Amino acid sequence: MCEESQILLVRRGCYPAPMKRELELELIRRALDNISNKTSDSAGEPFGVPVERYLSETVLAAERRLLRQRPVVVAFASQVAEPGSVVVHDHAGVPVLVTRTKDGELHAFFNACRHRGTKIALEGCSAADKLVCPYHGWSYDLSGRLRGVPHRGEFSGVDLAAKNLVELPVWTHAGLVLTRMTAGPSEDLALGALPQDLESFGFGDHVLFGASVRERPLNWKLMLDGSWETYHFRTTHDKTIAPFFFDNTGVFDWDAPNLRMVLPKRSILELRDAGTRSWHIRPHANLIYSLFPNTIVLVQPDHAMVLTLWPTAVDRTVIAAGMLVPEAPSSDKAVEHWHKNEQIFWDAIEEDLDMGARIQATLASGANPELLCGRSEHLIGKYRAELDRALFVA
Repeated sequence: MCEESQILLVRRGCYPAPMKRELELELIRRALDNISNKTSDSAGEPFGVPVERYLSETVLAAERRLLRQRPVVVAFASQVAEPGSVVVHDHAGVPVLVTRTKDGELHAFFNACRHRGTKIALEGCSAADKLVCPYHGWSYDLSGRLRGVPHRGEFSGVDLAAKNLVELPVWTHAGLVLTRMTAGPSEDLALGALPQDLESFGFGDHVLFGASVRERPLNWKLMLDGSWETYHFRTTHDKTIAPFFFDNTGVFDWDAPNLRMVLPKRSILELRDAGTRSWHIRPHANLIYSLFPNTIVLVQPDHAMVLTLWPTAVDRTVIAAGMLVPEAPSSDKAVEHWHKNEQIFWDAIEEDLDMGARIQATLASGANPELLCGRSEHLIGKYRAELDRALFVA
């Protein structure tokens, strides 16, 4: 199916892989009820988040350890779809290689030669039939097995059979590649109920478009805080996306450790008097998912945006992002369509990042011992409690 036809079908609500129907109808009903009541799903009372959580080097060290212990997104599945594909990930302070062998097997390794520890591959993606260390020429196949050692006699008495690349667990889910940056084989990956929604959208067959990496002067959790509420839309996004949405209104679900937000667009009112057979959520709402601890997936009518957040300092965050689109664009019109969507997304996200940087600039002043959150911002509290449990209890 051509790109333009795919986009047209999605706009008409004829999805190749729609959301599970019962869930879709339930979310639309809840959204319409909340619009009528001029509210969001809420729970609990106002609460505070200690400012120290955004400034502590001890907390940062624990967070970076956590990101090495949990499954995290390191690539898009389409980047390693073909045999011979190699992808490098280096945002967590741990160098990682992801490969696809000629037999179609997916692997992940520490990106470190077993001789003197040199990074074997640098940034980006490539195609190769083997991995060669640039320092002394040790070579490995794409399954990580050591294949070549120049002047092998220099290492008599060394068990070179034990010098394969160190393998990491690796999985694919909804068009994403996840790994855990601790050595060991892959096992069953249990992400929880909410992330299973993403599989139902057919993202496993989508491809990457518009990959980007940018660094901004804010604590990574400030970006997440802004992602888990809509209270800020009317003010922060007044010139960009706010006119398309309802003020401080949404459908919020929490299933530890993940969450889902449904942000209804004003066009959803068209469904009030329409039969439920014509109800489809993607043209009339944005759906935002978390993959704990550091990934945000924004599902839009004909694609998804994926962000992963990597703390490099208490006040610095690397944001790696990309779009999952139904197929590689095959025309200038399709490229223009995706670039336009990408720009709309980043126009709004940069507003969030700017607000986060403004918050970061005040934290060390002592003006606020904690940051205040209202009842409609309750997902921030749930996420932060889950993060604290993972950091300090588990």
